[in-house]
Amino acid sequence: MITDVLATFLIANSNIAVDRIYPNQAPQTADMPCVVYYLDDIARVKTFDGTNATREAQFQFDVYGKTLLQAQDIAEQMIAELEDYSGAMDTLYIFDCVIDDENNGFEGSTELYFHSFSITITYK
Repeated sequence: MITDVLATFLIANSNIAVDRIYPNQAPQTADMPCVVYYLDDIARVKTFDGTNATREAQFQFDVYGKTLLQAQDIAEQMIAELEDYSGAMDTLYIFDCVIDDENNGFEGSTELYFHSFSITITYK
């Protein structure tokens, strides 16, 4: 599935200075910085011939750090690897990766800063 392939790609990528990437929720004891990702949606691409094997997956990434700069740096490293990526990613072929939006924030209950971004990945 695209979620596992994407997480493996990011963890294996030596240009990203974090290997703590969690689906949906990080453990409360996770070291910082860390990344939490969510699969928001998968759309099946339709053509005149009907639905084909191409999909568009929308993900959100929340990068947490002890400082905003730490979270932003990791997010920028991830974006640099993903934006406009095309090619093989494990058993899938990625046609395109588009960064949809970004934002910053502070989570008062954990006293952590975050930088979030969403991405659409077209793949087959």
